[in-house]
Amino acid sequence: MTSDCRQWYVLNYIPSSGTRAAAVERTVEKFNVANNSNIEVFAPTFVEMKQLPGGTVRLVERPLLFHYVFALATADEAKALCNLVAGFSFVIDSNAREHRYATVSGAGMEAFRMIARVYGNTLPCFPVDAAELDEGDLVEIVSGPFAGITGTFLSRKGASTGNILIRVANSIASVVCDIKTEYVRILRFGRHSGQLYDRLDAFTVPLLTAARMFWAKKTLPHNLLTRISIFCSRFGVVRADSPKIDAKLQLLLLASYRILGDQDAIRKSEETYAGISRAITAPAMKALECLLLGATGPVRDRNVFRQGLDLMAGGNVRDSVATRRIREELHHYLDQ
Repeated sequence: MTSDCRQWYVLNYIPSSGTRAAAVERTVEKFNVANNSNIEVFAPTFVEMKQLPGGTVRLVERPLLFHYVFALATADEAKALCNLVAGFSFVIDSNAREHRYATVSGAGMEAFRMIARVYGNTLPCFPVDAAELDEGDLVEIVSGPFAGITGTFLSRKGASTGNILIRVANSIASVVCDIKTEYVRILRFGRHSGQLYDRLDAFTVPLLTAARMFWAKKTLPHNLLTRISIFCSRFGVVRADSPKIDAKLQLLLLASYRILGDQDAIRKSEETYAGISRAITAPAMKALECLLLGATGPVRDRNVFRQGLDLMAGGNVRDSVATRRIREELHHYLDQ
């Protein structure tokens, strides 16, 4: 194998300080700029809930594989990284016949990325400002002096930040509590979720951001991961009365499941969407379909983004914030 062939190397990485995942990505990015390299790094993490002194709860990001990271690089790039940057070193493969350093095949890395997403996307509780609670949701407080209290969320203006109102009931009476909390655990979703069309429009924006990160093989931040996880949990069993709205819902769900790496949900969602996708007829919606399915699909074919732009070029597309965002995103993928 020639030194200019890129492959996935297994490396040790022990940073001197700071958050590990952020540190390794920043460090490699600086190395690439300084050395005209093109190393891609993958440092999978997972989230756990940690109880701090005083009862405070925090979501803490931990490395999934202790001090191991993966670097897609040529042999020369990998050696330079280990020689020039403190904290990096090769993992020796004592069983290898041809190569001294531990490597992973491309197919093996794709399979592992899928597994890592499943582990990384398992959140035990949710930040209140990202959970988008609806009236009727049954929640449990998991942080602060009211930790352990279970109650029904009550809608009010601004309830998604700061204090939240929950109705706590027992066999004798019911009382409404105004509780300041940072994290909650959703025990059961309420039956009603407001205006579905408006919720889908609002969710499209963060989903486009998540699709960009998925395409770039980056780890989603916790708040974005929370929104996608809760959207799938809340709306995964919902069917809209309007075929067009239902088709948009199923499109957003399919893209979300792909980002989360839930293979069972992906298969079911693909079947559902195939049966209803014909209801999507508007050029802008067809372009959004090209955008989301192209960015999250298993095959990276940029032609699908060109098809989306061709659809947006027609005279029937009304200029709006949403259509301008779709055009911007399509151009982004074509420029990569």
